[in-house]
Amino acid sequence: MSERLDEQACPKGRDLEDRASFVLSAFGDEIDDDVDTQLDCLADLDIRYLEMRTAWGKKAADLDDREIERLTTACRKRSIGVSCIGSRIGKSPITEPLEATLAELGRILDLAERLDTKLVRIFSFRPPAGREAEHVDESLARLKALAEVAGARGVVLVMENETGTVGDIPERCRTLLQGAQRRQLRRERRTARRGAPGVPPAQPSPAGGRLHGGRRLHRRVGTSERTRQEAGE
Repeated sequence: MSERLDEQACPKGRDLEDRASFVLSAFGDEIDDDVDTQLDCLADLDIRYLEMRTAWGKKAADLDDREIERLTTACRKRSIGVSCIGSRIGKSPITEPLEATLAELGRILDLAERLDTKLVRIFSFRPPAGREAEHVDESLARLKALAEVAGARGVVLVMENETGTVGDIPERCRTLLQGAQRRQLRRERRTARRGAPGVPPAQPSPAGGRLHGGRRLHRRVGTSERTRQEAGE
């Protein structure tokens, strides 16, 4: 499940904490592969936004025109919007050429336009194991290039912190986001995700915000393995 801060609805400055407004959305593919089943469940729960990651078992970038039309029609029928597209951009090895990633981003941006969303979730690329710090500059250069392409289409990229990517720990997230200096690149903070070795799970706090660069637009709220075990799942 994710909750996205609606910046246009929120005041700036000191009143933000008391008057913040959120758009609540959920991953439909954690309900079922079938889009109709996903959307019916969200509608029953009165969740009016879908965070689109896969449909009918296919990744967002792999949907063809007919499937995209089916998806948009199904959402429109239930008055459900799309808050964000969860893409696999930036999950590829950082040693691979960037051209294939740029081509996939183009398909994702086309999909974002069709689904009327301005947010696309990405990652910071996977370096060889244990060599994350050595690839900060390359990751930063790639993120800047992606943000430029997205910005030209009016889309904001939200970078998720994930173990095994360059942006796996708070300090490197901050370095990437501050170094990029792009409004088209913001951060997603995922709580309950297991952090990199030696890094505790994410906690919502002012200090965490500063470490991650202070440019959060999107927060994912998940369940940790411990939480699932305690729930008997």
